[in-house]
Amino acid sequence: MKNILLATTALFATAGFAAAEVSLSGSAEMGIFGGDTNIEGADDIPTQFHTDIDVKFTLSGSTDSGLTFGADIDLDESNDNDAFAGNTQGGESIFVSGAFGTLTMGDTDGAYDKALKEAIIGADIIDTNEHLGYNGNNGLDGEFYDGQIARYDYALSNFNFAASLELNDADDAGDPIFGLGVDYTFPLFGDEHTVGFGYQTVDSLSGVDDADDGVSIYGLSGDFNFGDFNVILNYSAADVDDGLGDFDPTHFGLAVGYTLDALTLAVNYGEYDDWVLSQNDVFLDTSGIGFIANYDLGGGLEAQFGYSRSIIDDALIDDDGDLEDAELDAYSLGLSMSF
Repeated sequence: MKNILLATTALFATAGFAAAEVSLSGSAEMGIFGGDTNIEGADDIPTQFHTDIDVKFTLSGSTDSGLTFGADIDLDESNDNDAFAGNTQGGESIFVSGAFGTLTMGDTDGAYDKALKEAIIGADIIDTNEHLGYNGNNGLDGEFYDGQIARYDYALSNFNFAASLELNDADDAGDPIFGLGVDYTFPLFGDEHTVGFGYQTVDSLSGVDDADDGVSIYGLSGDFNFGDFNVILNYSAADVDDGLGDFDPTHFGLAVGYTLDALTLAVNYGEYDDWVLSQNDVFLDTSGIGFIANYDLGGGLEAQFGYSRSIIDDALIDDDGDLEDAELDAYSLGLSMSF
């Protein structure tokens, strides 16, 4: 994404300061989308126009001693002035970095998400390919608390290590969510490949010792490149203490992409087995398949097409009283712009 320089400070004579700058970047989308479903009583997605715009401010600086620091705010993620409140997140993240590593706080990924690669390739204007079988690797980030996360990163050769913490700001005093992640990049057959492992856990969401309301999740991913082909594998599993019993939901995802000059074609598949992270909820089996075609027109302009089918197993009862799957088809076509 291109950056437009708004302002640059002069070099300060004051010890400890070197330079700082503020830059502006953005994106926009325009197109059409729609879809249909076999769920009785549910409306199909009417064919309609889509327009969206996002602006991001990035602030960065450095000190004479070698520290770098910065912050950014994504206006599309900001609402109700949360980005400017001290104890909530609303699209902002702040970091400081040096030889010791990097500390980031705010609206940022936990260590689990940081270490894992999502099983998805390419994009479309309304994220059609993020179907009901898709897993964005958010782990426990923002699932139970406000999503304000502190993460520490350290790189050593081809390894990247991460640790994160998310606190509960509410009165019920649930335990912190702790995360660990590591990924490793290695060369093979002339291409680079990356494998990752992530883990997140919370002992008790109520903060009561020995309460049956803890959650743990771990995941593995592999991002493999073979010339013009890209293959991504992703697997995750959770241990949920629901109060009604222990559940072990799992997820599997696979994405395959092919790039030829400006054209990218990709398909992704994902499925959940008994997946849910909130307490006393319905455990569902869902799956989905998505397809995208992207054509890079140059200069930050890209044509995008997306299609997906999502399935919820045995969610409906047919006229004969038998269970059948609920299905949802969706598509989109349009232009994506980055500035």
